[in-house]
Amino acid sequence: MNIFTPVAKLELDKLVADGAHPDYYVKKASPKFYQLAEEVAEFRKKHPEDNERFEQEALKFVECIDQKSIDLKKVAFTFFEKHILDIRPDSMLFVCGSTVNGCGSDSADLDLCWVIPYMAKQEDGSKLLCYPTSRFAGFSPDDIFDMIRQKFESFDEVQDVSFVQARVPILKLRFYCGKADIDVDININNLVGIYNTLLLRFYSTIDDRFGQMCRILKAWGKKANVINSYGKMLNSYAVCLMIVHFFQCGANPPIFPNLNAMFPEIVDGNMPLPEVKMYLDGEIPFPVVQMNPKNDDTLTSLIFDFLVYWGKFDYFHHEASIRVGTVCPKKTYDPFFLEEVYDLTTVARNIKVASQDRLRQTCFSTLMYLKWTKFDFNEFTNGATAYHVGAPNYQKKAAPVEKKHFFSGICWNTSTARLEDDSSGADSGEEEFVGPIVPV
Repeated sequence: MNIFTPVAKLELDKLVADGAHPDYYVKKASPKFYQLAEEVAEFRKKHPEDNERFEQEALKFVECIDQKSIDLKKVAFTFFEKHILDIRPDSMLFVCGSTVNGCGSDSADLDLCWVIPYMAKQEDGSKLLCYPTSRFAGFSPDDIFDMIRQKFESFDEVQDVSFVQARVPILKLRFYCGKADIDVDININNLVGIYNTLLLRFYSTIDDRFGQMCRILKAWGKKANVINSYGKMLNSYAVCLMIVHFFQCGANPPIFPNLNAMFPEIVDGNMPLPEVKMYLDGEIPFPVVQMNPKNDDTLTSLIFDFLVYWGKFDYFHHEASIRVGTVCPKKTYDPFFLEEVYDLTTVARNIKVASQDRLRQTCFSTLMYLKWTKFDFNEFTNGATAYHVGAPNYQKKAAPVEKKHFFSGICWNTSTARLEDDSSGADSGEEEFVGPIVPV
């Protein structure tokens, strides 16, 4: 039946005893990360003009707003809400995902969650209010989608209606308004998506750099093939969680606290849905969270450190949890365990061993490429780094192992034609090493 279950309350004393910050309940990353991050920062300080140009181009990128796309989403939501509530007046329609959580670009698709309550009869004869996502007793999402599909297909504004049978079934369609159009995904009772949207929206109110980083790194990730769920890589939501975790455990001082520890009454999944909707619609303001001391790193610094953090992350032995605000010992065989706050599985479920290795390689190669091109922001966001992740197997030749260090923690292994994590490596000095450009 896939019934949503709120998360358990955290034991704050235990978090602090395990080394978490006593006020924000987050724990710093490994010292090896900070060592390499500092080295990268020292290199950037030697190139102030390139560094400043990258920062200005990043700010210009995040300040571009497509008001027409925003207005179109409002028109689309009003249209679907009207016709959906005509069918089920007792239901609710939520906008989910990047449109409202503060993590998306203006051109993102519109994700809608249609919340339909169902009174399930229990063995003792009593009734339980629930929100099934699959067929259960007399409740059938497939039948509901068939009904709404027929209704939508009768409207000129709606075209290309199709049903996608997935872990959470989706009705996909395209909404037209004049000459403009937008892709719309509608699911039924995916409460995890609603509460995740609430959680990320709360985080986005703490620091504007979160939304800015999401926009920049999503653009990079899509072009560099880091975001490609059909190609056994990540989805956009996973990248957003990677940024949250980095802001908690990698940024120094931390940019984000652990909201699950500090405000469980808002984000633990127990809040009634009408109240959730009021938060998302801006009718109820989120509590003001002020971090002390405040992290004042630039976007450039955060982008470079993000790449270092996930390039150095020990995927084999550790898992990342924003719910606990720390790096935990790994308890599963998932190649990359990035904890989903509400169902406690990994968000990076598409990642296999090979694609996990590609993720690390892409983080390292992006650093190498930015150093090589003197921080070219356009080259960074257009995915040029995808061509610097090593050589295919047929080009690898048996040869004596020689390691040329890019930074002291990252080296190029000439035997395997790969970038590697080598924390014991020598100082890179001022030598400029340019690896081969090999399409993969």
